[in-house]
Amino acid sequence: MMKKLSIIFPLLFCLSLLNSQTMAVLEFEGKGIAQDEASALTDRLNNEIYKLGKYTLVERNQIDEILQEQGFQQSGCTSDECVAEVGRLLGAQKMVAGSISKVGDVYSVSARIVDLQSGEIEKFANLDHEGKIGDLLKWGMEQVALQLITGFLQSPPSYMESVTDIAYMESVTDIDGNIYKTVKIGNQVWMAENLKVTHYRNGDPIPKGITSNNTEIIYMSEYEEILTEWTNHTNGAYCNYNNNILNVTTYGRLYNWYAVEDERGLAPDGWHIPTDEEWKQMEMYLGMSQEEADKTGYRGTDEGGKLKETGTKHWGTPNKGATNETGFTALPGGAWPSNSEGRNGSIGTFGYFWTSSFDDVYKGKWYRDFNSYHLDISRLNTNLPTWAGRQWGLSVRCIKD
Repeated sequence: MMKKLSIIFPLLFCLSLLNSQTMAVLEFEGKGIAQDEASALTDRLNNEIYKLGKYTLVERNQIDEILQEQGFQQSGCTSDECVAEVGRLLGAQKMVAGSISKVGDVYSVSARIVDLQSGEIEKFANLDHEGKIGDLLKWGMEQVALQLITGFLQSPPSYMESVTDIAYMESVTDIDGNIYKTVKIGNQVWMAENLKVTHYRNGDPIPKGITSNNTEIIYMSEYEEILTEWTNHTNGAYCNYNNNILNVTTYGRLYNWYAVEDERGLAPDGWHIPTDEEWKQMEMYLGMSQEEADKTGYRGTDEGGKLKETGTKHWGTPNKGATNETGFTALPGGAWPSNSEGRNGSIGTFGYFWTSSFDDVYKGKWYRDFNSYHLDISRLNTNLPTWAGRQWGLSVRCIKD
């Protein structure tokens, strides 16, 4: 039988009368991690729920006092029955409980809201993260709070555990008014988003390479006509992945080589398309050797993982080794076309990025290839035995002059 509370319970009961949606967050159980780490992460979750402004939260120290008086430990109250009993004792309408576990290199957060009036679980939230536990403190518990309270998730932010001299910089705006986040990596400043512009720097329009209004090219019966139209371009052109403008916000646009080399300029004023050597400079800053950087195909170790956006919201599973600790946020924008039939189909798996460099030996243009199944980076040339030619539409990132 629970002991009767003398002072704290009336205070909490009055609090519940002031706001009919009072919530208490119990300390999450740690499985494979230290309990003080679980406690710190629970505190962050409590703060993130508070910031959303939907519930009045019972103070954690008040919960501790009550549980101690009743002979409970917070982390020992894990069953729905215990959670409900403690919630009624606290005078709360909603209770949050859960666990934080580690299996191998993956941290898993499992959370639930229990409605005390019905006694049922109202919402679940789950988050899996391959990386460092500090990332959960920086952004993970915010994601859990959003999923629990609003039902929505945001993309994980790009600030992870950073290496030396990596920091976010001022944004840059292109001639169309698109605003891009930027990030400093070593001595370079890069766009942290894919280019979206539809006009050259001087204001001239970049031709749209596909005139069809069909927004599902991948399923089109007339794809041969569309492919012919696109590959016949010998001047600059752009397209939207799958001819669908809804893909532009996240993945940007795809440009052929002729648009990249056009003297009128794709990049905003004060910026340019990076050379092959500038890509190498970044790759070597992140740990790749000069010998590796000069090779073709997949090279290095984990440099691609340091540049890829984390999670599988945009990248397909497994998004191997992605930490995005640079903030570069490489995205799998695919290519046009992406196979011998000329159909889109590589979004979510591949991210291709033009360089501005022509190689006199290979007689082709250099580009980079990021892959969901690789944590390294592939360096390819349009005249190597690969399938991307100068007519292909690839993503573009710009670098500051």
